[in-house]
Amino acid sequence: MKNLFIINEEEKNRILNLHETATKRLYLNEQQLDLGQETTISDEPKTLVDSGAIVKQGIGSDPYTYAKLGNNYYYTTDTNTDNPNWILATKPKAINAIKNKIFDESLPETKSVTPPNKKTTKVRPVKTTPKKVDTKTNKISSKKPIDNRKIQRPNKTNVVLSKSMSPEFKTIINTEKIDANKSVPLFKYEKPDCAQFVNDFDESRSFVGNAWNSHDLDSSGQRVWSSFEKINSEDSKKVVDLWKRMYKSGGGKDEGPFTLKVKSLVNTLVPSNPPVSLKLNDVVGIFYPGSKHHEKAFYDAGKPYFVNGKEGKTIQSGKGWGMNTHLGIVGAIKDGVPIVFHNIGGQVFADPYNNLKGGSKIAWVKRA
Repeated sequence: MKNLFIINEEEKNRILNLHETATKRLYLNEQQLDLGQETTISDEPKTLVDSGAIVKQGIGSDPYTYAKLGNNYYYTTDTNTDNPNWILATKPKAINAIKNKIFDESLPETKSVTPPNKKTTKVRPVKTTPKKVDTKTNKISSKKPIDNRKIQRPNKTNVVLSKSMSPEFKTIINTEKIDANKSVPLFKYEKPDCAQFVNDFDESRSFVGNAWNSHDLDSSGQRVWSSFEKINSEDSKKVVDLWKRMYKSGGGKDEGPFTLKVKSLVNTLVPSNPPVSLKLNDVVGIFYPGSKHHEKAFYDAGKPYFVNGKEGKTIQSGKGWGMNTHLGIVGAIKDGVPIVFHNIGGQVFADPYNNLKGGSKIAWVKRA
């Protein structure tokens, strides 16, 4: 038999009053209890990959790695670190190239519109001077009126600038400074890197890469000539042996122990002048004796031509990589002479192609 407890009205009110008092004094709390675990908020920034970016390696000899995050596209060659230095692609041509070639994203079709043919062409009337009467002979002057349209205005500087030049440079280039016979400082530039200047200057290319990778990079243009394409067997063996020695010693470094050997070897491979005619907007690889990067450029650009320190068939056949350390672009033509614009440490020079600053020589030519 169950025992029943009967609570009268007075006792019920007393118990309810105790419950309300406990709640007000926080003896009872309906919120979740703190069980003693620590709550931590990470303030470490996410990397591009941690944020969910899609990463793909460049195709063939393309040294770049690419990433897509949302509607943004990035590229880098710094793949040996946990957190590479990703560069955001901003130029439309660069973005389209990465979307189409790397991520296989179809580009919108562009339709060309042909303007309607004009049925009639209005001819501007030729201004004529009124006939004058000679007061002495009382005869009308027989001189023909002058047609101002046929007068050719002389070009004071005889300089033609690249039409693919970015607008930011049009206001700072003084064409009267450009000389067809000698190197001249043209203007100061805020960025010291030579390849970055070429990339900023030229709007016809998506990107050109660095000075020594640009030789094998499709986006920098079509190669029309190179000192390193047909290396003879003797020089090819020297190139391979020198690269292997650097490989065994841990790789190439700026101003490393192999600098003088690399500099001497590349100097013998590059002729005094290129055997091709240069055109406006040609990108040129330059052997620049004053560079600090001879060893690093030689080694880094040669990596795709070796597997585990052993040379491949490409370099065995005499076809080499870009061993130059400097980059420029034909930004103007003065009196028929191609003028190379190039940036050395923040100073942009304008040099005749056959008289580059510091005894430099053109090592290869690529055309957009």
